[in-house]
Amino acid sequence: MQTTVVRPESMWDTTQRVELPPRLNDPAVAAELSPTAVTTVEAITEKWGLTLKQKSDLMGGINPSTYKRRLSEPGKARLSTDELTRASLTIGIYRALHTLYSGTLPDQWMKIGNRNPLYRGVSPLEHVHEHGIIGLTETRTLLDGYRGGR
Repeated sequence: MQTTVVRPESMWDTTQRVELPPRLNDPAVAAELSPTAVTTVEAITEKWGLTLKQKSDLMGGINPSTYKRRLSEPGKARLSTDELTRASLTIGIYRALHTLYSGTLPDQWMKIGNRNPLYRGVSPLEHVHEHGIIGLTETRTLLDGYRGGR
């Protein structure tokens, strides 16, 4: 019987390595990603029918005037690591919803009361408002699980 030996250094073989996520705390990366994050989050939250206050809360409770200013000049926006993470989670939630559901449900889902034990009858949006970035992460993870982790 032949035995296969796996050496620790093989774990770092560049041909098998998965691309790492961008370093969101790097100022150059933040400068590159921020304009797209601002406009994409706005497009998603518009489809979800969120108010300016809800949009600002989703992005970490930023001042609504800051949200509007960034939107008026996205090229000048420099989001924090937290805000870029929230934008990434929001985009992932949006994509997952549109993979899982059709029609108008994907854009209504965040505002509908949900019987999943995670939400305890409140809407995912209310859960995110109450739990912040953890709520966004939980929602993204739940949806990724529904679609088989893809």
